[in-house]
Amino acid sequence: MSFVPAVIASAIAFVATYLLTPMLIRYLNKQGMVVKDYHKPNDGQVARPGGPSIIVAILAAEIALFVFTMSNGILAILLCTVIAFFI
Repeated sequence: MSFVPAVIASAIAFVATYLLTPMLIRYLNKQGMVVKDYHKPNDGQVARPGGPSIIVAILAAEIALFVFTMSNGILAILLCTVIAFFI
């Protein structure tokens, strides 16, 4: 079994998260979707929710993994991921 598909899927997830998260933070800040960060001494604000950028990255990696393997098991994982996100 080759590790190349796993490495490529991991790289896709990393790059997608790295690129999407700052864009999501800027969008959420413009929309006023921020909450107080109680762990900072000053009055810091944190954009919320950050999950959509992470789920998009996970889905992109799972789709890439499916393209490489054409495994029904990957489709099952993809479906479970989508269902879990909406629950």
